Amino acid sequence: MDDQTFGSDVIRLRLKDAQQRLAWALLAAALIALPVWWLRAVEPFVRLATPVAELILVAGAIAFRAARLKTEQVGRLLFGVMAVLLIGAFTTGLLGQARGLRDFEATAYAAVRIQGILVGGAYVAFGPRMARRWTFALLSVWLYGTLAVLRLDGNQEMLDALPTVGEILLSTGIVILLFDVSATTARNLATGERQARRAARLAYIDPLTGLPNRRGIEPALNRAARDIDRGSIIMIDVDHFKSLNDTFGHAAGDQVLERLADVLRHHTRGTDRVARWGGEEFIVVLPEGGEQGSLLLAERIRTSVHAIEAPKPITVSLGLAVARVDDTVATILERADACLYTAKGGGRDCMVAAWTPDVIRRGDDEVVEDREHDRQLVPTA
Repeated sequence: MDDQTFGSDVIRLRLKDAQQRLAWALLAAALIALPVWWLRAVEPFVRLATPVAELILVAGAIAFRAARLKTEQVGRLLFGVMAVLLIGAFTTGLLGQARGLRDFEATAYAAVRIQGILVGGAYVAFGPRMARRWTFALLSVWLYGTLAVLRLDGNQEMLDALPTVGEILLSTGIVILLFDVSATTARNLATGERQARRAARLAYIDPLTGLPNRRGIEPALNRAARDIDRGSIIMIDVDHFKSLNDTFGHAAGDQVLERLADVLRHHTRGTDRVARWGGEEFIVVLPEGGEQGSLLLAERIRTSVHAIEAPKPITVSLGLAVARVDDTVATILERADACLYTAKGGGRDCMVAAWTPDVIRRGDDEVVEDREHDRQLVPTA
């Protein structure tokens, strides 16, 4: 799993955890608000329906605790229960006898407390966009029901209820706004964190080859420099790369670099680290390569590069160094770099190791066995 995938998973988990916390808070608020509404309600429907709704929500909370209900399902449950209660209360109010201002206000203020739970359930269940649509639809039902009450019972007392109607509409709008701002803020934070992770990843990754760059390979270099007689590095440089670019264009050069990166990925183990060092130079860090392992891997890379399809034959020069006592990253890199330039001066398409003065070039009578994660030089029969 790469850093970008891991970062996205972390963001999703954080948002999921926030949704679960919101669902639990809404459940708790509903379980407290419903008995209060029942005690103050005057409509028979509310007196009958709230105990049933309470039992449904208790069962939902138990199922949610046992992981039998998902967070979105809890949101739908809350939204559905509260919507039925509110619409039922207004419907029975419309069909029943005219009510006084005190009864009307008691129902209205109880509904104001319930609507916050309804809006929150909509956001948990459907997300911000659908939640706004559902909430505004219910708000329209509220408005229609209220105006119908005023029209049917057009006495002065009902007209005095207009401030209460305005308060209901205003409070509903504020609740919607608060949830919308919270959801938008969470989404923006998630997007910002995702972009920050992507930017951080790009700071350590070469965009052309997908390999780590100099900064990305530094931790592996530090470990290799401390691992005396085992940690080793291989510096690799594409021969006559400038000529390739000048003759066939930068697109051809980029294609060669991408294919060379694929070759290096194929021939290295999971514990090895490969990076683009800069330009046409690459580096392989072997935490447990040693002298023999480094030679075998370098030869495998050198011969495999010959198979890269390009407008002209592709070869590479390689410089090898193994960590010594009191080595630092700078000193081991200096030795590998010096060996690389010796290889280029020795005719290219070869490798030079810091522990031997010879320019090493295997002939056609020797091949490197191409078994994955196994570095053995096997003579041909």
